[in-house]
Amino acid sequence: MHERALRIPLNWLGDGVEDCLDGVDERDMWPSCGVGRTKRFLDLDNSYCGEVFLCSHQQAAFVQLQDLCDGKFGSCGNEKRICDKSHLAVATFDKPINVEGSNRNKKFLLYCLPGLESLQNLANRCVHKDIDFLKSEIFGIKKLTLALPDTKIDCDHTFGEVYLLLSCAGFCTSSPCPIRKKIEYNSCPGQHTKRIYTVADNEFLSFVTRSRDGYKNDYFLCDNGFCISFDQVCNLIDECGDGSDELSCTNVFICDSENQFIPMTEKCDGNIDCADFSDECNTQCGRQILQNMLLKVLCWFLGVLATALNCVSIAKILSQFSLKASAEALNNDVLILLIHLGDLLVGIYLLGIAIIDTVVYRSNYCWEQIKWLSSHTCNYLGILSTIGYQFSLGSVTALSLTRVFRIRKGIVCKEDISKNTAVSITIKTLSILAVSFAGAVVPLMPHLEDFFVNGMTYDPLIKLFIGSPGKRIHMNILQEYYGKVKEKDLTWRVINDLIDDMFSSDYTDNAVGRKKLEFYDNEGVCLFKFFVTADDPQRIYVWIALTVNMTLLGIVSACYVLISVYAKSSSRVLTKENTPTGEKIRRRNNKLQRKITLIIATDLICWLPITIAAHNYSVLPTFSEYF
Repeated sequence: MHERALRIPLNWLGDGVEDCLDGVDERDMWPSCGVGRTKRFLDLDNSYCGEVFLCSHQQAAFVQLQDLCDGKFGSCGNEKRICDKSHLAVATFDKPINVEGSNRNKKFLLYCLPGLESLQNLANRCVHKDIDFLKSEIFGIKKLTLALPDTKIDCDHTFGEVYLLLSCAGFCTSSPCPIRKKIEYNSCPGQHTKRIYTVADNEFLSFVTRSRDGYKNDYFLCDNGFCISFDQVCNLIDECGDGSDELSCTNVFICDSENQFIPMTEKCDGNIDCADFSDECNTQCGRQILQNMLLKVLCWFLGVLATALNCVSIAKILSQFSLKASAEALNNDVLILLIHLGDLLVGIYLLGIAIIDTVVYRSNYCWEQIKWLSSHTCNYLGILSTIGYQFSLGSVTALSLTRVFRIRKGIVCKEDISKNTAVSITIKTLSILAVSFAGAVVPLMPHLEDFFVNGMTYDPLIKLFIGSPGKRIHMNILQEYYGKVKEKDLTWRVINDLIDDMFSSDYTDNAVGRKKLEFYDNEGVCLFKFFVTADDPQRIYVWIALTVNMTLLGIVSACYVLISVYAKSSSRVLTKENTPTGEKIRRRNNKLQRKITLIIATDLICWLPITIAAHNYSVLPTFSEYF
């Protein structure tokens, strides 16, 4: 070590040039990371080696994952543009239209442009006002004339210079002017070297700079002393370097994590935009698997009740199997057993959701929702609930058809259990099991992922992907990274391969920590996705499932109407004479009819609202927004 040691950049190590007098910088002794283009040397304070983001193929640079999309864009020329594509930003009107004349400057805001008189008539008439929004009279600066709506507006939808001019002119309903400091003669050190000093308010010395048509003083003074132009204020970007240009803006929501700003209109909108979830997990809004106490209590109560009662019923049926001596009784018992089994699975599902909600995650679910939704447990619970209600509905339908068939055939005597009977019951049982299981697992089959995968989740360290982006956001990122992509709708497999090529794979095959957000992962309760929009590729499968369920309910209803008619006809025959036996039969039939009517009514009350709501959600955009 030399007495006067000098520090050199890490990228000078091993570059083939001896920068140190003793050549130590070229010795093979320095700790390094990466392979090939990603090889880099570590400083003494950093011994962590990990994957990196590779700049586009025209460049040899890379960005370490913790630095990707951190607001400080340097290594990759198009890093900022790629990061801007990582969420569906709302188009904003952030710059006024300037009309420069010999006497004064005029700026047109929003829809107050020449030639848009018809649009003005639909909204509010525009007025032209001289505005002293700087709150200072600066010698040499002309007052600004603004053409703007003749009413106060909600400025949370405007950004940049438009927001600043409207708020400082007092035309915002609840947005204060973000300008807090006046420009003095020594402001903006190191900037605007060709400044011209002038007097402001006849009290203090300020400065102006030359413009094409006079002089200007439209600079925003940051807390750190740096100055930026008005169009860089309240524009969702930390232009000052200390965030002071975004602090006093009502149109900006500042995420808890550093250097991330989103529009205030995206706060509590149901979509995750902040890398730390703070836009959806805060005191104004939050998210739990079961949103209120009533749902939590009902989930526990119905889960325990369904599980306990159906276990008792199943045990009772199994214990009496050997006592049955007729084919009809065996058939009924098997189908009733399947009904109880389906209800038991639904009960277990309810208990599982209740435990996950109130025991595992509790109030932390909002921050852990991506972890839960991308887990296998959520999919298993979704499969369990789907198989459960399909078991019940399919078995009720089979039982109803069997009873109608026997009544119409006039079969009233007991039949012994034959080989054909056993085969028929077995086929019927296996068919119900197979159809129910297939309907539940088809959405999770890998080769159908382009229809059923809702999005992808990534390692939280990678701020390029926030939340669970779908195909649209992935395509936007790929278009910006690779340039023009020929195919408009790539498969998930191709998308994943292209995303993988954007990152190094020196230490692991899954550098991005990717997980699928599948069919049952659209909500925290992990249910079948009945509510789909008109452009959702899953809508065909969902509507097939709803149609099948409603058809089965229709069959069950029709069967019990026929059974009721046959039962009443039989009762009239058996009760022509007013005898105690006839009265007993009549009361028994009426009681049975009331039970059947209650069962059908509760099923219809359950499925009809779901079907109607799902239809409206799919075809009516306003209904889906309200829902």
